[in-house]
Amino acid sequence: MKIFWVLLMAGWAGSASADERDQAIRIHNRLTCEPPTAEVLEQMTDLIKKGDPGAAGNLAVQNRGFLECTVKQWCLVQTNADRSFDVKLNDYCATVIGAVRDEKAFGDLLSSDIIYVADPNKYSGTDLPPYDPANNRQYEFIESRGLNLADLLIEKKQSEVSGIAQTSGLLTSRAFAEAYLSAGTNRRAVRYSMVNYLCNDLEQMSDTSRPDAMVARDVERAPGGDASTYNNRCKGCHAGQDFFRGAWAFYDYDVTAMKIKYTPGVVAEKYNINGDSFPSGHITVDDKWSNNWTVGQNARFGWPEDIKSGNGVASFGQMIAKTAGFNACIAKRTYKSVCASEGETESEKKIISELASDFKSSNQNLKTLFVKTALRCSIAE
Repeated sequence: MKIFWVLLMAGWAGSASADERDQAIRIHNRLTCEPPTAEVLEQMTDLIKKGDPGAAGNLAVQNRGFLECTVKQWCLVQTNADRSFDVKLNDYCATVIGAVRDEKAFGDLLSSDIIYVADPNKYSGTDLPPYDPANNRQYEFIESRGLNLADLLIEKKQSEVSGIAQTSGLLTSRAFAEAYLSAGTNRRAVRYSMVNYLCNDLEQMSDTSRPDAMVARDVERAPGGDASTYNNRCKGCHAGQDFFRGAWAFYDYDVTAMKIKYTPGVVAEKYNINGDSFPSGHITVDDKWSNNWTVGQNARFGWPEDIKSGNGVASFGQMIAKTAGFNACIAKRTYKSVCASEGETESEKKIISELASDFKSSNQNLKTLFVKTALRCSIAE
């Protein structure tokens, strides 16, 4: 940690593009979506002059805009296939915001029995909608009234408020289920887990060299009568995706009830539909999953040695969170969000790599990552 700040200040001192006041303004803007007050600006500037930019960043994140603008926009894109932050606050994002406030390990949100809801005891009115797993009203109410999320959110066990016995934090949240478990065959849940947490879509991960023993019966092996189409294209994605999707075998999203549906021990019907497409394909009978990408080109993600297979979503989430590519992805997404840059130059890639290492060593503390990221790209200007 001390080495980080020594190196940071060495770069800071060498920056000729801005003085401490300008740096403080940029840091605050990036972390909160708004300029600092005169008082906060003076405090941040003084801290920077004293050689403590980290304290200046930590002062900035006390502003409501950090959680309610910067972090909210960062997480909302994870809850819809369009990758838009122009959507309503939801249970997924509220849980991220609460966990950032409480400085919880971000990776744990992919497997823990956790959710953040509004605490009625911290709201002075009587019209706060209760948390309801069948709608998003509580979160929309919070957002529309401009209520302070830092003050209002409280941690709960997701299993207790949702009625689902086996939960896995963000991966069994209502928002995630509505976006990725509705209709389809739950393959979207795998795809967007890769997109959200490894920063790669399936086409980028396609590997036709892997065995396809768990590719389901609904995938034609000779689409259009041409087996080469499957072998050279379709197999590359399905050989990874179908091995993973068993994790959500007992889950579905009920579009009528508008909530996630969990049937322990009973595989969702959609897993084994269209069996005539390839009758000898894999039939899902339980919630077992395995990682078919530990060998081949996707070994580059640094999968954990101790979790190569499992049952259910929680073990899948644990595997993702322990993958080296997870730390790299979260660092890259944070850099893009805070620094408004894709991070494609060699110098930016080096910074992101260092941020990923810092993120891992900080027990995946997302608040710390946001602060360090703001400081690093402020120096780069």
